[in-house]
Amino acid sequence: MLVVELEADKLNAYDAASGLNKLVFPEFYLLGALCISFLLTGHWFACVLALPNLYHHVRSYMKRQHLVQAVDIFNQLKWEKQKRWYKMIYLVTLFMVATAGLLWHFPELIDG
Repeated sequence: MLVVELEADKLNAYDAASGLNKLVFPEFYLLGALCISFLLTGHWFACVLALPNLYHHVRSYMKRQHLVQAVDIFNQLKWEKQKRWYKMIYLVTLFMVATAGLLWHFPELIDG
């Protein structure tokens, strides 16, 4: 949403960069906790599905590319928009697979 507002000139570069950067570390922590919970509960398939995104986060952090710079945001606007769309599609797919797995095993949970 911030990238779209920046593209339409409804938001300045500094506010867009700070808004995007505030979301980076909570997303990293949430995905890390999700992967650890998948491992601890034995959901190997879901963990394997979450690993590419975790790898991307670790790699971007190690290369110091995890934060958006206010100066370069207009040069990176198309790439950032595309990256966020791919990430959203990936996370929705992961959510749908996890929900399908829960519904598949729901009768087993009820029967005990």
